[in-house]
Amino acid sequence: MYGFDGDYICHLHESLEQQGFVNVQRKAFRVPIGDWPRCPRMRTIGGYFREILMSSVTAMAARPFVEFGMEKTEIEELANSVGDCLREGEVHAYIVIQFVWAQKPDA
Repeated sequence: MYGFDGDYICHLHESLEQQGFVNVQRKAFRVPIGDWPRCPRMRTIGGYFREILMSSVTAMAARPFVEFGMEKTEIEELANSVGDCLREGEVHAYIVIQFVWAQKPDA
């Protein structure tokens, strides 16, 4: 409805194969949301991902909330409260990120 297809990546490898690409591969990674992990590397990755997630939540939520009748200030307050919850670190959540790559066939 709003132009976001969160399930597209699950079918991307099939689409690439149908279009003639070869050696299509897919790899999934569990990425923490926030800097709560004990592992320093995962803590850094999770902190970066939290910031990416916070900026995209505001962008993706804007249109549906405006259509729902919320004012711009209300949307910003809601986004800030989501950010506060993510920064607190009480919720230890992961998200799965998938990478898909392929090669063009030899001519």
